[in-house]
Amino acid sequence: MARISLHKHWGWLKAHRTRVLLIGGGVLIVGVIVFQTIAFRDRLPLFLQVEGQSMSGWSATDAARHLEDNYANAKMELYVKSASAPFVTVATKDIGASANYDERAKELVTPLWLRLIPSSVLWSHWLVKDGLPTYAHDEQKMSSFVTKQFGEECKVAPNNATLAVKDGALSVVPSENGGECDRSEVEKTLKSVRADIQKTVRVDVPVTPIAPSVQNAQAEELQKTIERRIGDSVVLVAGGKEVGIEKRTVIDWLEFDASGETIAVKISQEKSDGFFKEHVAPLVAVAPGVTKVTTQDFQETARTEGAQGRALDFEGTRVAISQYLTGDAERAEASVTAIPAKVEYTRHYSDTDTGLSAILKHNAEDHK
Repeated sequence: MARISLHKHWGWLKAHRTRVLLIGGGVLIVGVIVFQTIAFRDRLPLFLQVEGQSMSGWSATDAARHLEDNYANAKMELYVKSASAPFVTVATKDIGASANYDERAKELVTPLWLRLIPSSVLWSHWLVKDGLPTYAHDEQKMSSFVTKQFGEECKVAPNNATLAVKDGALSVVPSENGGECDRSEVEKTLKSVRADIQKTVRVDVPVTPIAPSVQNAQAEELQKTIERRIGDSVVLVAGGKEVGIEKRTVIDWLEFDASGETIAVKISQEKSDGFFKEHVAPLVAVAPGVTKVTTQDFQETARTEGAQGRALDFEGTRVAISQYLTGDAERAEASVTAIPAKVEYTRHYSDTDTGLSAILKHNAEDHK
């Protein structure tokens, strides 16, 4: 019985195949239209890319927030005239710039008339027109940024080239131009800049460069001189003897100051004193002699001079090494300082008021 009924229905379908297909197709089309109309009423088309960001089927609100965040974090490289490298790299938000994508996102939503066309969500992204967000600037934040970078007077001092010790070797720290600017012109330039979510934007800031006093070439030349002078070691002459100081030790002692018109080379007191005390000071040390003085009351009646002593002049020795390294001295020689002889008194006093006064005075001096 069931087989006869199935056969009967199959026969009817075959006889009315065209009508069935038309009705089925119509239902499918209506379903697709309803789906597109409702599901994409506030969503972006499928396969859509906005400023390099894939936003297929995103809600307009989510897309706007995402694009705004990306814009806020987009990078900018700020250059001054003739500079080969940026003096600072910042995010758009750091200069107080922002973009509102609400209206732009709404424009990207497939319009109702287009959603009524079956399958339009698959190809409507081709019909999307170019558009821009609404740009804005936070005046206070931008002013703070300009002050931070250029100071209240819109002027930045240059940084001289110098040397530094890195991994046991000398290296050049490149110079950096300073700059002088008109604050209003700088802010005007920054306001006109449009960041790019997909790449870093170069911004040429209207700043007049101020050249440093010490250029890279000067630092490089000084580096060569010092390295040539050090060789494998530095020989320090002390008390007629030679003390070898290993290359790595000398380099570790070096300090540089480029705050003036040249690079000053200094030897670290903290790092060198231990070596000097152990290896150099004993070679030049001479104990002072004794000067013997005989007095009668307040009068000196006899004197035998003792020899001066000698000790290492630590600071003078550091200067001597520095001068040798920079080529201002032919050799490094330890500096010494004289130590006066000790004085021993043999005192005699008379049995008078003068003698008593002398006793009181000398006693007070001896117990200071």
